[in-house]
Formats: sequence, structure tokens, C-alpha cells
Amino acid sequence: QRYSLNTLFYSTQLRAWFNSTGWTTAAPICGSNNDPWFGVICSEAIVIGLELRSNNLVGTLPNELGGLSNIQTIDLGGSRGLFGAIPSAIGQLTVLQKLVLDDNFLGLVPDGDSVRPVEGAIPTQLSSATALQNLTLSQNGFVGSFPVSIFEPLTNLQHLDVGINFFDVSFSRDVNEYTFYSLEQHARYATNDSCRGLFQLALAHSGV
Repeated sequence: QRYSLNTLFYSTQLRAWFNSTGWTTAAPICGSNNDPWFGVICSEAIVIGLELRSNNLVGTLPNELGGLSNIQTIDLGGSRGLFGAIPSAIGQLTVLQKLVLDDNFLGLVPDGDSVRPVEGAIPTQLSSATALQNLTLSQNGFVGSFPVSIFEPLTNLQHLDVGINFFDVSFSRDVNEYTFYSLEQHARYATNDSCRGLFQLALAHSGV
């Protein structure tokens, strides 16, 4: 656990976190008097959650997150500083129920004075995280075809938000029994009866 968390810290320290109390110190991760490292949620000395929303994380997410095998919730949204790809090791987190990475620059990497898209920024391995109920990837820089095949195995999903990205989606064709209903230009929803969860897709395309 300590190695995975320390790797996350150093990978996202291009600017100082707003609050890093406990991180990279010798203090117990889960604390000794109900005082865990900032943003860490524990149950009996086991890390079960990361709540670091809007904490100024800047950098890339490391594959070592896959070492947090008991984690159930991850919220790293709102930092507006995470870029690159979602780690493929997220697919190893078989009890992960909530993954929130909105309001960042995932899907893009710096390229001189500009940015360029990352191929495979949403890894196919994400489809193995079948306990996911809430997946929030809105307000990032994902481009290309909407990866329906990645989300299809996630049968426990109740909420999927991919709004304000640059996906190239055709709403005129039926893909794997997906039926798309365009409600507004910036709020679109989909229901897939073949999956046992309700997919709420906010496909607000800033690039379309």
C-alpha cells in the first residue's frame, strides 16, 4: 500500500498538492488515532478509498495504483492537472466501485507549446473492473471513437459520465443493442438493456 501511494504522490507532484499531510512520511498510512494520511480512507489498516478531489494533483497516474487491491473508491477529479492515459492496472481493482477522474487533461500529453492525444488513453483492461458502479471521466481530453466495447462488460455500472470530451460518436447507428436518445446538444443519455445497469451518458461534445 505504501509503495503504491508514494508512487502516486511523486507522479503527481509537478505542482505541490494543496494538502499532503502524512504522505511520504513514516507515519502509518491509516494512522494510529483515526488520523490517516490526508484523503486516505481506511478500514482496519486497509486502504479502501482515495478522496483527493481538487487537491492540485499534476502529472500522470501510475500503474502502481493497481497494487491497492482492496480499494473501493477513487476520486482524483477536479485537479485540472492530470494528463496522459488511465493506467491499465486499474483493471486489476476487482472491488473498485467508484472511479472519478473528471475535470483534468486525461487523454492528452504536453507536446512543446501544445498538446497531443494519447492512443489508448482509456485502456481495454478497464473492462475487467467489473465492480464499477460509478465511472466519471467528463471534462478531459479523450478523443477518437467512443469505446463501447470497454464499457459493455461493466454490467454493474449505474452512472457513466463521459461528457465534454472529443469522442467521435454516431448516434444514428445501433451498436451492440445500445439505443441513444439525444435529449439536448449537451446532455445525451443511453440505456443498454443487455447490461444490467443503467448507463447515464452525458456525451457533451466540445469537439463536435
